[in-house]
Amino acid sequence: MFPGGIDIDHDPRWKDPYIVNRVKVSTCKLDVDGKTFELNKTNFTQEELFSLISQTEKGREVISKLTPLLEREKVVVKNLTYAERRQRGLKPQTAALFDFTEEPAAIYVDMSDEIGLVSHFFVHEASHALDPLIPIEYEQDLLEYEIYKKIYNSLGLDTDPMKELSEEELKTISSAYDHKQRISQKHAYRAERYAFDEQGVHTHEVLESDSCYGSYIQEHHDRNGLKLYSETPDDHIFNSYGIDPHNLE
Repeated sequence: MFPGGIDIDHDPRWKDPYIVNRVKVSTCKLDVDGKTFELNKTNFTQEELFSLISQTEKGREVISKLTPLLEREKVVVKNLTYAERRQRGLKPQTAALFDFTEEPAAIYVDMSDEIGLVSHFFVHEASHALDPLIPIEYEQDLLEYEIYKKIYNSLGLDTDPMKELSEEELKTISSAYDHKQRISQKHAYRAERYAFDEQGVHTHEVLESDSCYGSYIQEHHDRNGLKLYSETPDDHIFNSYGIDPHNLE
């Protein structure tokens, strides 16, 4: 550490792609049912997060449905730490995620982020955890991948990825790949559309409330480029998840 602050030439955090740097926004405090919530608070507890989320009707619904899964340890909530970001190679704008492949399934949220923002992200990921179609679609995606992989290997591409294919072979592997992509992207779009719609209801209730919550969100929009909508457009889903809309036709 130099007298002037961090040595930006040697500190590994400098311009680190896994760290989110946000400009501070105005403090917003909510007084609800004898409880005070400071939306700018970071390093909060799960109990505090659930309590804030439950201030909306949609939030209460989500938490009430999720609680039995948490109690039976079918789902766990984990902190999206710096190390977790690096390990997964996450983009800095990834604020939360749901990992169905873990046992038990895990909802990751950044507990060092602002609770006023995380409440929305958590509703989104909890909606994935409550989505009964995700396990079914995941199995279908695996099956389609295995079919593609068998064709890929049968053409010798597993040992020689640069192998020159005949026109018929190229048509076969391209068709298998396109089919796999169409199935997986249809599933991805359906799941994300559902989760964004559930999140949107919560966000709409928040923005309609008679409090500073709306101005708090707007300031994050203006100063930090926050993309949080009460009605998330399809284009945002397509761009965020690399979905080709033609695959949904």
